[in-house]
Order: sequence, then C-alpha cells, then structure tokens
Amino acid sequence: MDKKKILVSVCSGLLMFFILCLCTSPVTLFGQDDEDDEGTFWEDEEDFDDDTTEYYEDDEYYEDDEYYDEEDTTDFEYSDEDTSEFVEDDYVYGEDEDEEDDLTDLEFAEEGDRQGFTVQLSFASPGYVNHSLETWNSNIDYRVNVDFPMLMELGSIKFRIGLEVATFSFSNYLPVGGEFSGIGAMGVLSFPAGPSTVQIGGGIMGSVPSVMASQSFGINVAAFNIRIGIRTTMAILQGGSTLPEGFEADDTSANWLDGFISIGYTL
Repeated sequence: MDKKKILVSVCSGLLMFFILCLCTSPVTLFGQDDEDDEGTFWEDEEDFDDDTTEYYEDDEYYEDDEYYDEEDTTDFEYSDEDTSEFVEDDYVYGEDEDEEDDLTDLEFAEEGDRQGFTVQLSFASPGYVNHSLETWNSNIDYRVNVDFPMLMELGSIKFRIGLEVATFSFSNYLPVGGEFSGIGAMGVLSFPAGPSTVQIGGGIMGSVPSVMASQSFGINVAAFNIRIGIRTTMAILQGGSTLPEGFEADDTSANWLDGFISIGYTL
C-alpha cells in the first residue's frame, strides 16, 4: 500500500510538471482567411513594423506618383481668356441688380400700377378725447379708404395717395342737447413699410377742417389684408363758418383717439 501511494504521488507530480510546462511555453497563433486556406500569422509588434516598411515605401511612392507628378501638371496653363467671359457676365449681372434698386420714373410708375387699387373698410371706436368732448358720448365710426395705384418716391421715402370717407358721431349729455356728427372726407398719404403703414391726411369733418394721423400693422389672410391700429383726429372748431352746436366759445378743437380694425382688398 505504501508503494502504491508513492507511485501515485510521483505520477501526480509528473503530471503537474507537464501541465506547468505547457502553460509557460510560448504559443503560436494561426488565422484562417475566408477566401483561401492559407494561414495568417501574427507576430510581435516590432516584427510587424519591420515587415510593413515596404508597404509604407510603396504608399509614399504611390502618393508622389499620383498627386505630385510635376510632369503631369506642366501641360496645364492658366489663361485669362478662359475666365473673361464669366467675369463679364458677373459684372453685367451686378449692374442689372443696381438698376433694379434705382428705378427710373417710368419703371417706378409701372411698379405702382401693378399694385392696383387698394380698398379698406375700417371700424373704429373713440377711446380718448380732449376737454372739448369730455361730456360727449361716442358711437362706432366707419371709414372707407381707397389708395390709388401710384407709388411715388421722395428721396428714400415711398408713398401712395388715397381718399377717405368717414363717419363720426358725438352727442352731448351734459347739458342735454348738442350733436357733433356727420360725414367727413380727407386726402390721405400712405407710407408702407413692411407690415406697418403710417397715414397722414387732411380734409373736413362735417363743416370744419380736420387733420388725422394713424399707424397700423397688418397680415395677409387669403386675398385680404387685415390690419389693426390707432388713429388720432383733430377737428378745428374755430376754422368753420360757425361753431358746431353744443360747443362753447372757448373750444378751439375737438380731438379724439380711436382704435380700429380694417379689412383691405387690392383690385
């Protein structure tokens, strides 16, 4: 029994020594290509760098031959005649753009004709009045404005000429009696600037001279132009032949500020 134990111990030791030798010995790896049966061998990095120097030299020679071959570029010559046609075309094109910016009087009038007549219907309600109208009640006013298709220019300012017919209505409640109402007519100058439009005008309101100024902002909805804005109107009471009924002798003007909404259509 002792000899068998010794023999087993010796065999076990030899087996462990053999396994240890296998684990510590260098291992060589082989790879298999997909297209052929030849093996691919991986070596250390230093050996790999030495083997690829030949490929680097080939790549460098290929780059010199492909991109830096002076013999291939000596035949190319730059000629001003080849680009003169394009330069002339660009120059002429630039002149055309300048001509569009600086329109002649005839071209400017034609551009205004293409805009057509613009008709606006406005609904307004006075919200602020001066002391002459403090005891007066107001109603909703209606205005119709027509801009002519003539776009004019004064320096860098462009404007259109139009006419306006408007209603106004104020009634005095203290003391009871007196009414300042009727129909007014004005000539209007409109200054468009993108979505904003500034208008100034002068004419009569009823039987007295009057002036107005407004500013509005609008957006296009289908074929219509919807605008909202504010407007101030001044009726010169002492400018008429007689003072309107209900005003006092020291009242020189009737001023009111209203907000309005308008719907416009260009014919």
